[in-house]
Amino acid sequence: MNIASLLPDLEPAIKAFAASEGVMFIKSSSWAMPTILVLHVLAITVLGGAMLLPGLRLMGAGMTSVTPASVEKTVRPWLWAALIALAITGLIMCIVNPMKVYRSPAFLVKAIALIPALLLSLGVVRSLASHDGVMTQQTRIMAAIALATWLAAILIFGTSY
Repeated sequence: MNIASLLPDLEPAIKAFAASEGVMFIKSSSWAMPTILVLHVLAITVLGGAMLLPGLRLMGAGMTSVTPASVEKTVRPWLWAALIALAITGLIMCIVNPMKVYRSPAFLVKAIALIPALLLSLGVVRSLASHDGVMTQQTRIMAAIALATWLAAILIFGTSY
């Protein structure tokens, strides 16, 4: 399943968009796509750190002299900046290769997997941090589901586009 199978009537519009002047400019530029890709990878790295640091603190590894709430509050601006950068650079990459995205089963899975991964991760980290790391059974289940969805997203998206 891909976007093309769900919305087949969009193909002519997407083909026309792919041939547009703006898309052609980015594709023909020697620096635009490499810059966008570097910024995208940098944002992924920042997002990973912003998700990992509070998680490690909640597990008792590193920065144990700082409360989980303080760690979460410190990384929150970095997390949001990374998410915004990922959305912008990801959108540009989709704009430059619309037919590839339109026909890619991996992209649809990625889009579907990232939403619950992000929501669960934010919910788990913020909830645990506000309770100074006290783990309930429900929170552990949410954390496991969030981790599984992140791993699925990374494995799928790291190997295909």
